[in-house]
Amino acid sequence: MAFRNLSPSCLAVVQAVRAWLEAACEYPVAPVRIGVSGGVDSMSLAAACAHVKQRSLPEAKAEAMIVDHQLQESSGKVAEYAAQQLRNIGLPARVERVNVVDDGVGMEAAARDARYAALTDHFKGMLLLAHSMDDQAETVLLGLSRGSGTRSMAGMAVESIRGETRVVRPLLGLRAQTLRQAAVDWGIDFWDDPQNAQDRFARVRARKSSLPTLEKDLGPGFTQALARTATMAGRDADYLDAVAERELPNPGDEISVEQLAGLHPAIATRVLRRWLNHLGIEEVGFDHVEAVFRLVSAWKGQRGVDLPGSVRIRRAQGRLQAVR
Repeated sequence: MAFRNLSPSCLAVVQAVRAWLEAACEYPVAPVRIGVSGGVDSMSLAAACAHVKQRSLPEAKAEAMIVDHQLQESSGKVAEYAAQQLRNIGLPARVERVNVVDDGVGMEAAARDARYAALTDHFKGMLLLAHSMDDQAETVLLGLSRGSGTRSMAGMAVESIRGETRVVRPLLGLRAQTLRQAAVDWGIDFWDDPQNAQDRFARVRARKSSLPTLEKDLGPGFTQALARTATMAGRDADYLDAVAERELPNPGDEISVEQLAGLHPAIATRVLRRWLNHLGIEEVGFDHVEAVFRLVSAWKGQRGVDLPGSVRIRRAQGRLQAVR
């Protein structure tokens, strides 16, 4: 693979990752892990990291990890071939095999959970993931279809923390076609996962049908508009969540009705969600939060609200209480 004369697509990917690798090389130098599937996006990301490491940041402690979910007969060969290609261009790479167990969340979600666990467990460093602008637009569109709030509409964050791992998505500003062209220009092979063409997945339907139709009917630039929406929604959600955390810094087993009644509904409902999560109620939807909020905003002596996990929230003596 020749890196001397970068094509526009290769240059765009390199520019997207360079600043993050430079940040990881600030003293003390942090290890960088590139999450790779063997697909076009992650192979382009890894190739760009190899270029930056070789040309300007030899001190970078960068390594690719290819996660083999072992769900398809050829997955092992795909993973090993991807790893060997990356080693050939000077990027250390290893394969991590995981066992995917569906505990009722669906195989797609179970595979994602297993992948993230493999990539982040006991890893104190920066993890680079190859999600593109198209992936972000799909995420926002799916959130809108579920009637989600600003946090879900924010899509995937450019930077977040998972355990001890700093998770970074440097390619959210680039279209998928740019990443594909970069892989072609670099002459690196990639794998097109056949599951990415199966219409039984909502994300695939959004990618193959919904987004192209919206681009055609509403005009080019719709994908970029959804990505911008994610950025703006993310900023709003971060601020509102921070305000809610200040209002309830240390959640307890009860919460004051008077305190909640004095807050704007946008903050009060976030405080309630934070409190319910503290109680161990993770699967809290919009309807659940609204029903609990009505114990504050529309109190008429109604009975409590039943929530997942056999928990009932009731109002008594000026406080909301959880009864198990």
